[in-house]
Amino acid sequence: MIREATIDDVAEIAALGVKFFAEAENDLSPKFSAEKTAQFIIEMIMSDEASIIVGTNSDYRIVGVLGNVISKPFFSDDITVHELFWYVDKGYRGSIGRRLLKALEDRAMGLGATFVSMSCMTHPMDMDSYYKRNGYSIFEKTYVRRL
Repeated sequence: MIREATIDDVAEIAALGVKFFAEAENDLSPKFSAEKTAQFIIEMIMSDEASIIVGTNSDYRIVGVLGNVISKPFFSDDITVHELFWYVDKGYRGSIGRRLLKALEDRAMGLGATFVSMSCMTHPMDMDSYYKRNGYSIFEKTYVRRL
C-alpha cells in the first residue's frame, strides 16, 4: 500500500534512514544523526510545503519512503516538487519504488506542478537508466567538495 506518512510512522521511517545511510555511505557523506533524522521527518510530516510518501508490505510495515518538498524558482511561478530522499528496503525493490515515484508524480500534478525533480547519489548504484526509462531527463549536476 502507498500512503502519506503520519507522526505514528516516524520510528519506521527513521529506521529506513539508518539502512539508507549504511548502504550509501561514502567518503563524501556527512555524519549521520538518528536524532536529527527523526526531527526532520516530524518537520516534514507537519509541513504544508513537504510530504513523505510511504510504501508498506502485506504486514503494513513501511518498506519504502519518498520525501519531497514543493518549491518555485526565484525566476518563475512554475511549481516544482523535489525529491529529498527515496529509499526502498532491498527485499522490496522493483514494484514499490515505482509505485512511490508514481504517487509523487500524482501529488505533483494535483498541486499543479510543472516539474518533478529527482536526484541520485552515484554510490552505490547509478539510477540514470531507471530515471530515463521513466521519462526523466538530466537537467543539472551537483558537485561536492569536502572541506
